[in-house]
Amino acid sequence: PKMEVSCGLSCGVVMYREDMTQHLSKDCGLVEETCTLGCEVRLPRQELSSHLRDKCELRVLTCEHCKEEFTSRDLCGHEEKCPKMEVSCELKCGVVMCREKMTHHLKQDCGLVKESCKLGC
Repeated sequence: PKMEVSCGLSCGVVMYREDMTQHLSKDCGLVEETCTLGCEVRLPRQELSSHLRDKCELRVLTCEHCKEEFTSRDLCGHEEKCPKMEVSCELKCGVVMCREKMTHHLKQDCGLVKESCKLGC
């Protein structure tokens, strides 16, 4: 007679003893696995898809400003200098434009830039 057993990890599944290996290798959500993106986090199989989608620092995300791809951990640093990200004029004139055009704005267009007197005052 076939003998029924419960999963050794207490996931609640009852199976025939000969099915235990299959259950643990493929089906049991409580078996710990290592992240497949390489961050080396170990977590229960049932949490892996959420980790890969929402939490892994090595998941690839797209910068919403320039559309380049970065790992999650690198995206924040990139956004601090992304040339396509909109920024406010550092002199607070009220202009908002992409970062790559700000230097020109400060040199040519911003009405709050103080120019030195051409007469040497």
